[in-house]
Amino acid sequence: MFKNNFKNESAGLNLSKILFKISLVSLILSVFAQVYFTNNVAIRSGELTDLKTKRETLKKEIAALEYEDSLLSSLSYLEQKSSEMGFVKMTENVLAIKSSSTAAAVSIR
Repeated sequence: MFKNNFKNESAGLNLSKILFKISLVSLILSVFAQVYFTNNVAIRSGELTDLKTKRETLKKEIAALEYEDSLLSSLSYLEQKSSEMGFVKMTENVLAIKSSSTAAAVSIR
């Protein structure tokens, strides 16, 4: 009877040791997995912040270029540049002579 009881206790002890080892290994693996995934999220968060900063910088550059474009294409700027280049304001009307070939080319299209 004592021998049979000892076998049961020994088997139970071995089973509890195995379960303890499995639990310990799963705990260690879960901690490593948690650290790995947390690091990945932190790295991607930093990359996302960098991309947002770059996007804002590009938006500012685009706005500055649009402003410069509107200044360079304004009539007052064009008049100033044309007078600097030697163009003069027109004093007489311009008469356009329409040739028949131009009218024919326009009507073909």
